Amino acid sequence: MKSGLTILLVALLMMCMLPSSSIAAQDAGPTIARSHQVSLVGDALETEETVGPVRDWGEDWIFYDDGNGRFLLHWGDNELWSRTRFTPPADFVLEGVRFQISNGNGIDPDDAPCRVYVYSELGNMNLDEILWQGEADELPSNEWIDVELDEDDYLEFAEGENFSIIYGPAPSGDPNQGARGWWNSLDAATEVHRSFVAQAHEENPPTNHGQDWFGFDSDLLLRANGTFQDEFFDAGVGGMSNDSEMWLMYPGTEQVFTALIFYEGQPADFVTVSFNVFDVDGNPYWDEPVEQILEDPFADVEPGEMIEVECDSVWIPGEAGTYIARAVVTIQDDANEDNDSFGLEQLVFDPEAEEPIWLGYCDETSETQFSAAEDEGWAVAFAHPGGDQSLWLERFRYWMD
Repeated sequence: MKSGLTILLVALLMMCMLPSSSIAAQDAGPTIARSHQVSLVGDALETEETVGPVRDWGEDWIFYDDGNGRFLLHWGDNELWSRTRFTPPADFVLEGVRFQISNGNGIDPDDAPCRVYVYSELGNMNLDEILWQGEADELPSNEWIDVELDEDDYLEFAEGENFSIIYGPAPSGDPNQGARGWWNSLDAATEVHRSFVAQAHEENPPTNHGQDWFGFDSDLLLRANGTFQDEFFDAGVGGMSNDSEMWLMYPGTEQVFTALIFYEGQPADFVTVSFNVFDVDGNPYWDEPVEQILEDPFADVEPGEMIEVECDSVWIPGEAGTYIARAVVTIQDDANEDNDSFGLEQLVFDPEAEEPIWLGYCDETSETQFSAAEDEGWAVAFAHPGGDQSLWLERFRYWMD
């Protein structure tokens, strides 16, 4: 065997999606592609680069994306609805909707209208009633699009009451085949699994969640604006990185983690940010996990705005293997614990090892199955992780039913 590193690719023909989603057997699944017009958005609450009605927005936002539109999603030539489920941590009055799309073709809304719906939900995640319907006046690419409700149409939701915001139908099509459409915009990963798409077969979105809606491992750039009616405290982790900006690294190298944290509601006086590393079985791997207590970290920060918290200690990986670095934020009387944690995969390899390693992007659990149409299939792209290490492919494996 050659000296150095050998990476074996795990090309699994399965999609790691939400178990509650299913697609008819004759349909190929949707495809996530890197956006051709990537936009790294700054402060999530800035309005200078938005389009739509100009007014004073409500003081509060509910959102689950990180503000960075990195991917778009298409499903063959099918038109698509895009949906995010929202759960307010306190009584909330909805006043407007904000979202981003990818529209490098400059499609005019007169030719492909973008309708916006607010739906109530049933307990099984099915859609219930249309509470409000509007339409976007303009469709710029990778800019925030604002659609406001008239004051008489403001919607009240109780604490913990689920509702869905949906936009579309996006004309979509495959951007790599020159399709003349516009597409939804997704961030790179999710911890909450609240975004879905569905094929647009009827004038309005389908209501059966388990039958028609398909989940994926990213968040739509789709947000709810309004005003919380009660005081509450919430802090969350919106992202995580290491200083080397690499997820593939050598044993013995120093890695410093940084977490992006934010708050909603009222800023907490004291915030605890914890850093730890776990193996693939969930067992703690870091001998000295870090817990940092911050005093008034949000003193000059608007709700939803991200701030960086750098870990005080250095993690030095030992044995080769796959690990999950995780940042957790903790405050007193936290109204929403679903956004408290964020994980970052770290693959440690030994360039002197004689045994090759497998590289893959999903686990070994088949959760959703798809059947490709004739002359269609799936692909997994692998890129060099960085550094000067030579890599080569010896073999690959895939799973199919």
